Amino acid sequence: MYDYELYDRAPDPSLTNIQDHFGLMTDTGVPKPQYYALENFNQLLKDPDPNFTPGNLTYSLDTGGASVNSVLLEKSNGTFLLFLWTDADVWNYTSRTNISLTPTDVQLSFPTVMRSVVENNPSVSAAPTEELTNVNNISVPVGGGPVVISVQP
Repeated sequence: MYDYELYDRAPDPSLTNIQDHFGLMTDTGVPKPQYYALENFNQLLKDPDPNFTPGNLTYSLDTGGASVNSVLLEKSNGTFLLFLWTDADVWNYTSRTNISLTPTDVQLSFPTVMRSVVENNPSVSAAPTEELTNVNNISVPVGGGPVVISVQP
């Protein structure tokens, strides 16, 4: 790791030099939002026992025709993590402004009832967005940031 990846290179309040702003922290060591997002992802992915035999999770996604990507992982305790995201642009490089996206409602369904289904938006908060028990479907809004669904069969 290079120090410019951890810290911004120099103060640039006007945001005119893109090269000065790649860090997870400001040049003075103050964590930026992406620092906390990375910390939240690491907490979700943390697994003390990497040696296990993976199982299967049968599910279906109805994206209503929208382009939604997914990756399914499993932790050693049997919890599945389903990552959902879109490839939509969220930043206008010309005007240097955020692009507001309308989230796509994705229907996530299971053939059997799941003990626990928890929705997380780790780029926004460490706290779960929604926690459900004994369900076989959930509507998940997928917008500009990744959503992680934790499932315990």
